[in-house]
Amino acid sequence: MTYDIERPSPCLVRLKASVPAAEAESVRTQVTREFAASAALPGFRRGKAPLALVVKRFAQEIRQETEERLLRRVWDEAVTTERLRVAGPLGVVEARWEDGGGFAFTGEFEVYPEVTLPPVSGFQPPEFAVEPSEEEVEAFLNGLAERQASWQGVEEGQAEDGMLVEAEVEGEFPQGGGDPFREELAVFRLGSGEVYPEIEEAVRGLGIGGETVARREVAREGEEGTVPVQYKLKIKGLRRKVVPPVDDALATQMGVEGGLDGLREKAREVLRQAKKRERFKVFREALVKYLGGEQPLPLPDRLVEEETRKAAIRYAESLHRQGINVEELNWQELAPKLQASVVERLREELLLDQLANELGVNVGEEEVDAVVRREAQESGVPFAELKGNLAKSGGLERIRGILRRERAVAQVLEPLLGEG
Repeated sequence: MTYDIERPSPCLVRLKASVPAAEAESVRTQVTREFAASAALPGFRRGKAPLALVVKRFAQEIRQETEERLLRRVWDEAVTTERLRVAGPLGVVEARWEDGGGFAFTGEFEVYPEVTLPPVSGFQPPEFAVEPSEEEVEAFLNGLAERQASWQGVEEGQAEDGMLVEAEVEGEFPQGGGDPFREELAVFRLGSGEVYPEIEEAVRGLGIGGETVARREVAREGEEGTVPVQYKLKIKGLRRKVVPPVDDALATQMGVEGGLDGLREKAREVLRQAKKRERFKVFREALVKYLGGEQPLPLPDRLVEEETRKAAIRYAESLHRQGINVEELNWQELAPKLQASVVERLREELLLDQLANELGVNVGEEEVDAVVRREAQESGVPFAELKGNLAKSGGLERIRGILRRERAVAQVLEPLLGEG
């Protein structure tokens, strides 16, 4: 067989091939024998029908199977010889049997682009300090104290912003347009916007037992214009938020030894570890950007379309599980955003796959099994069942790819992270 390769674009290959008559006939003969061995024709035992009768009965099927095997044979050889990384199926543009018995065809298929990386030694990560400032430590401690706050009742005093208000509410529509309503105990934090501004304004300055009326306009249901609604409010209780001081007692309450100094050091270490995680993320993003260079990596069009379709399905399923009606979403607006996310992910995977190739990174079967075992435990599915399902769907290779890419990233970044 002979073939020619054309590259109309970086991710599209056009394959033109010709199979000599002798080779094509050899494949046709093999296919015919296989059909004859399994054919069950009236008047003959299975596999015992005359060859000529089998050829006549299954002429179209034999022709189709022969063509498919010839296509596959040429395609496999071209892909192996040219070392192409296939990204999609072979699409036959033209196929024909020639007068002399040879077979010729033209086909197209998508491939992943060739990736050339800059030297890893040239990567310079951005500056990133992991030691927290005193201001950050103080903010952390204040937030910690805030989360330990309690609400204490106010027996004497007036409602003010920040207080928790407990009120009895009765509402009516003086001019019609709605049904009366009543809430025995409405609870809201004054000044937080949890209730209408008119209600907040009316409540400010009232003590327990105080009564007031708030009024506002609401849209008419199904009509133009507005109607007034009136709220009668009676204050049933007031609570003030009491935040404990940042001191030794707070440290004891949090189970930290060494008093305030110990708590402060604990806060500093928590912040330091969070900053280290953030630094790794920032360095990783910078590395991917560096590897990508100035020109964006081209991607196979049909692959992007298919991955975007899958992303849309996953997104819709996620929203449906949350009780959101996906039919009400503006998919025309969402589609470009989903596609942009897919393009970013595919480019990152290609770059990091090539990085792993150049670094010689490998992932063993036991490492993949460890991930599958954790997922099985979390989902309550037997390990063997989950692994079998993942093997059928290509999930094991996806896991292996993720582990391999992340190991390559870690191999580059770890020397740059140091101890700081």
